[in-house]
Parts: sequence; C-alpha cells; structure tokens
Amino acid sequence: MRELADLAVLFALGNPAAHAQSKPPSLSSPQTPAGIQLWTSAELQTRTRALKLNERGQGVDRLENWANHSLQQERLEGSTLAEAHQTLADVFVITSGEVTLIAGGVIEEPNASSPTETRGKSITGGTTRKLAVGDVVHIPAKTPHQLIVEAGKQSTFLVLKVETK
Repeated sequence: MRELADLAVLFALGNPAAHAQSKPPSLSSPQTPAGIQLWTSAELQTRTRALKLNERGQGVDRLENWANHSLQQERLEGSTLAEAHQTLADVFVITSGEVTLIAGGVIEEPNASSPTETRGKSITGGTTRKLAVGDVVHIPAKTPHQLIVEAGKQSTFLVLKVETK
C-alpha cells in the first residue's frame, strides 16, 4: 500500500529530474499569465540608489498598486514619522542594514495626513525591536509604528501595504 501511495505522489509530481532540468518560461514570454510582475534584485538596488531622500532621510519608490494592495521599497537614513493606518496593514521585509521598529503606544503630536492615516512626531509607550536583513514584520491596521535608523547608517526595505476593510 505504501508503494502505491509513493507511485501516486510521483505520478502527480511528474519526473523530479525533468523539473530540475526544465526552465520556467521567461516572465516576458506569451506563456506568462497576465498580472505577473518581477523586479530583479539588481533592478531594485539600482532604483534604491537613485531615490531622493526627504528632510527626514527617507526615500520611497512606489513599485505598483493593485486592487487591494501595493508594493513599495524605501531607503532610510534617518527616521520615518510615526504613523497609523486605519484600513491598511503593513508588511516590512528588511533588505539591507538594520532599523529600529517602534510599534504600539501613542503617536505624539498626531495629525490626520489623510482620512485614513494619522502621522506624528514620535511614539511613546511602544515596543522597540531591532530588525535586520531578512526579517519580516507584519503591522496590523490601526497600530502606531515608526522606523528609525542609527545616525550615519542606512537601511532598505520592501513594504507590502494590504487593504483590510
């Protein structure tokens, strides 16, 4: 019975050696399903280096917006404003350097930057955590958060913003 189950798995998967040797179609080929997008590591690095930083040392590259989510990359050589989104969750993927995340707590000197977002100078009472290359963090909607990079250093990261309403 065990051999029969193993054969069924092999049949379903096909020949593993054939999969290892075959190459997937290029993303620019006619076989690629509509909507698939690719940014190579080299392309992202080039775009990151080209970012102009604002007065806080933050540069944002909005890669794409889809129906209920968007993707951007950022370079940070300072700190972001503290912020909380009413209907967006953030997922950060650290791609270089280190960054300190402050999450939770209360936004100091809050201002409504849009009907669904509050920004402010800083956060008091939040939890602080160092993030490094490869770390991934999910920030739920309505959660205050702020990112800070140590003076003289730099961090880059991807941000996936997902509509939650």
